[in-house]
Amino acid sequence: MFAILLIIYSVWLLSFTWFVNKHESKMADRAQAYMKATYPEANKFSKPADYTDSLKTIYRNRLNQILDSTKEDKITWFGNTYEYARAKELNLGLDLQGGMSVTMEVELTGLLRSMSNNSRDPQFLKALDEANKQKANSDKDFISIFSEEFKSIAGDGKMAGIFSAANSDQIPSNARIIKYLK
Repeated sequence: MFAILLIIYSVWLLSFTWFVNKHESKMADRAQAYMKATYPEANKFSKPADYTDSLKTIYRNRLNQILDSTKEDKITWFGNTYEYARAKELNLGLDLQGGMSVTMEVELTGLLRSMSNNSRDPQFLKALDEANKQKANSDKDFISIFSEEFKSIAGDGKMAGIFSAANSDQIPSNARIIKYLK
């Protein structure tokens, strides 16, 4: 019985969200029609998201005016106004509204430091710092950037002394250590 009541209540709240979205979509179409009629340069854009910054501001202001002027309009089958339905609708998070995009990337500086047993080698530390600076403006992987920086700072210096975990019976080459790190 509780589950049925919970489902009914959820559908009731969800209906407000549906009515509000439907109303706001109609008003967005009206605002876009206004833009195309008033500003001829807006005709070359297919949707409001493509507008230039000044046209976006005008569009948003017009849409807000239209929504504000229709807040007393009855939009639900039950006779509720837009303002009431807006207050009762379910709040969607940014991920459900399509307003947020997150890209996560692993920060490898700490990993390299731990793999080097927290080496204090000045060439290693300088290469790490330079690689961090370059990574902000590059699409290359961090290990490749680090290896290039280490080579430019240390010349033909060996990474084998820094990354002892890659060592076996013989002293490995820098290429082998880079392959191990990747």
